[in-house]
Amino acid sequence: MKVLIIGLGSIAGKHIAALKAVVPNIEIHALRSNKPSKQVKGVINCYSLDEVPVGLKFIIISNPTSLHFDTIKKVIHLELPLFIEKPPLNSMKQANELIGLLRAHEISNYTAFNLRFHPIVQWLKENINSHRVIEVNAYCGSYLPSWRPSQDYREVYSAREELGGGVHLDLTHEIDYLLWIFGKPVSTKSIKRKISDLEITSVDSAKYWIEYEDFSINITLNYFRRDSRRLVEVITDRTTLKCDLLGNKVTDLIERKTVFEAPSLSNLDTYIKQMKYFIGCLETNTQPMNSIHESIRTLKICLT
Repeated sequence: MKVLIIGLGSIAGKHIAALKAVVPNIEIHALRSNKPSKQVKGVINCYSLDEVPVGLKFIIISNPTSLHFDTIKKVIHLELPLFIEKPPLNSMKQANELIGLLRAHEISNYTAFNLRFHPIVQWLKENINSHRVIEVNAYCGSYLPSWRPSQDYREVYSAREELGGGVHLDLTHEIDYLLWIFGKPVSTKSIKRKISDLEITSVDSAKYWIEYEDFSINITLNYFRRDSRRLVEVITDRTTLKCDLLGNKVTDLIERKTVFEAPSLSNLDTYIKQMKYFIGCLETNTQPMNSIHESIRTLKICLT
């Protein structure tokens, strides 16, 4: 199997590792923007589309979010399925054009939200219908300088608004998986701002209020919490479920008992499951979930 990847940052490394885990004999080509570029083990550098080999299975778009639209336009003529790193865009300006472009070319596409493959998130989706939900509180906080210790955090795309950075886009997983579980809301509101001392131009704090007919979701995201925390509390008419995505456990706080506990996860497990799912869809000629049309709806709420 041959795959083309565009953008070789930190997230691309995870997709490459996932590819190798799912298809050990994978042949990975990377379209590079600067010649010569640093060689990545197991990856063949290309410097123009003319150098890309025939017989590609699909293309991974994992360059900075601000470049996604132009990159997809550049490769659309290849008529290949697209695996697009989240978020699909950093604004709504080109959203309708992108949706129309992919529909016109009938391109199979998937926007990569690997937390849909986290066992705690999947447990929630499978089990929450047995509860009457009244309120959901989701929290995700971590310290941006710790994300990529070998790099100056001030230079990575996350820190730079013009490249599509910002906690509301980087940590949009919470919005994605909660919409995936609970469906389309009635209304949404948000506040996004820069409040910490981090030397970045992007926003580092975001709060969302998502309303449904008979319950509400509150989401808090930040770049400045040094002790990482990622959890969802689901308040029902009978109990409160604490769903800890870092601890891989769901606890009933009223009964004071564990109702679900997943095995320990490696950093790559959800990426491997995601890649296996996507390749499986291609092999069975099935349109993957979370197409551009769906992920653009999520993006609209992120940017609201």
